[in-house]
Amino acid sequence: MRITLQRSTDVRRQGKFLRLGFGLVLGCWAGSVIAFAAMLPTSSQAVGVGPGAFALFFGVLLLLMVLVEIALTLKSPGPAPEVGDGQALVNNGQLLYLGALVATACLVFVVGVLPAIVALVFWSTKVVERRGYLFSLTVTLVLVSVLYLLFSTVLKIRIPLIFT
Repeated sequence: MRITLQRSTDVRRQGKFLRLGFGLVLGCWAGSVIAFAAMLPTSSQAVGVGPGAFALFFGVLLLLMVLVEIALTLKSPGPAPEVGDGQALVNNGQLLYLGALVATACLVFVVGVLPAIVALVFWSTKVVERRGYLFSLTVTLVLVSVLYLLFSTVLKIRIPLIFT
C-alpha cells in the first residue's frame, strides 16, 4: 500500500520565507559593501578610478538585484500544490548554503578572507555537494589560487591572509 501526501501550504510558505531570508542576508551584505566602499576614495588624480568605485558599483548592483528578487518573491503566489511526489519545496542544500554564507561572513572577521573562502568552498563541495575529499580539495585550491592571483597580481588589490 502506497500513501501519497499532498504538499501543504506551510511547505510552500517555507520556500517563500527561504527566498526572502536569502534576499535579506544578501541585502545586508550589499549594504555593508556599499558602506565600506563609501569610506574608500572613488577617484584619484593619478589613476582616475579609486578603489571604492568598483566595490560601490557592484554593491549597488547587488542591492538592486536583491530588491528585485524580494519584490518578485512577494508578488508570486508560490507553486501550486501537487499530489505526493515526495519532494519538499524547501531544499536542504539551500538551507545549508544559507547557513554557510552567514558563517563565512562571521568567519571573515576571525580568520580573514582567504581562509574563510577556503572553508566555505571546501565545506560546500564536500558536505553539500557530497563530493570526495580529493575533488573538494582540488576545487578549493584551484578556486582560491585563481582568486588570489586575480586580486593580488592582476587587480593589485591586497587581500589580507588573516584578519587584522
